[in-house]
Amino acid sequence: PQGKNMNRGGSQGFDKHITIFSPQGRLFQVEYAFNASKNFGATCIALKGNDCICAIINKKVTETPEESDLNASFLNLGEYSGAVCTGFPGDQQIQIQDILFEVIDFHKTFYYNIPIEELAKRISNRNQTFTQQAFMRPLGVKTIILGIDEEMGPQLFKCDPSGFYSSHLACAIGEKETEISNYLRKKIKLNSEKPNSSFVTVSNTISILQHVLKTDMKATDITVVLSAKGKYKFQCLKEEEVDRCLAFLGSKIV
Repeated sequence: PQGKNMNRGGSQGFDKHITIFSPQGRLFQVEYAFNASKNFGATCIALKGNDCICAIINKKVTETPEESDLNASFLNLGEYSGAVCTGFPGDQQIQIQDILFEVIDFHKTFYYNIPIEELAKRISNRNQTFTQQAFMRPLGVKTIILGIDEEMGPQLFKCDPSGFYSSHLACAIGEKETEISNYLRKKIKLNSEKPNSSFVTVSNTISILQHVLKTDMKATDITVVLSAKGKYKFQCLKEEEVDRCLAFLGSKIV
């Protein structure tokens, strides 16, 4: 009887504590955090260019504008670096505080800006501590940390609730993360040629989002964040600039 219950594949009470594995080797609380980051989060996609990096947040349709603003947050962390968080609104605030603490603490200690990969590593270490104690739970939020490194060029990292972080040419978080990731695996390879301008990078990123969501975007539907060395500091593009990219995509034969 006990063996039968353990082989049913359900949580069977193993989701009560973060530190207990199920017989199938799963940590249900971590899986719940992954689901929360999708269910509460707006879709965000990021793409590297040759000398730039772009992230686009698809504004989630909600009853009020205030609720829409809670679905995703972006932070300016320096002249050419920043972060985007999607997921449970309360957990986003905790993640944002952690990011700001690490950025400030590193600068106070070493007197220069924290490297992008080092920030991703530190945030992932913090996320991992939430999986170690029975009185904690993982944050229901995923984070993209991106920017232009002085030595390495464009950098793009994704941090998830389990404490794992990874480097990407392109990645997505939020509601449509799975669909976009599947599309990117088919279209983008490690040796793929990167877009050679900021305009093409933004246009390609919008195109991927439109293709997966199967809808034509308007400038008011998305928030476009761009960083390009010597051209754009980490900032949101104006609607007129986004409209130019949309007009370019509209003129192309698909």
